[in-house]
Amino acid sequence: MREVFESTKDVKLDMRSIEKQAKENPDRMVFQGVKNPEEYRIRHHALYFSMNGDYKKAMEYTNRGIEINPKSAYLFYIRGRSKGDIELFDEGIKDLDEAIKLKPDYADAFVEKGYIEQRKGNPESAKKDYEKAKKIDPAIELPGEEMVIPTGLTFE
Repeated sequence: MREVFESTKDVKLDMRSIEKQAKENPDRMVFQGVKNPEEYRIRHHALYFSMNGDYKKAMEYTNRGIEINPKSAYLFYIRGRSKGDIELFDEGIKDLDEAIKLKPDYADAFVEKGYIEQRKGNPESAKKDYEKAKKIDPAIELPGEEMVIPTGLTFE
């Protein structure tokens, strides 16, 4: 993954290419609602650092991206997820709530919020968020039962 990051970090993109990606990949939030090529690049960097466990660096990039596009549900999602990963639970939930406010059908944001609620010790709140995610996208994957879903909870 590092090679991909290094080979693409200086790639110049135009909005036509980004918009084409968004149309071809409507289910991939990283492409949706991008304001300009710089924000697009920042989104990819934030995702890269988040996936590689450098959550503080991911948050630096999301902060820069949110300055460019304060209406980006995706950037609030990545920042909220990253905050949750470093146990800034309340701050993470706040960002995820903002992502959901901006995009009410953002199933992944509900899953991540549920996961943070579970880690905080709020299984009923987690269950509600997971149920909302499943209602939006029945095929969405929830965190493994052994990690977060208490015995006896079911999802309809």
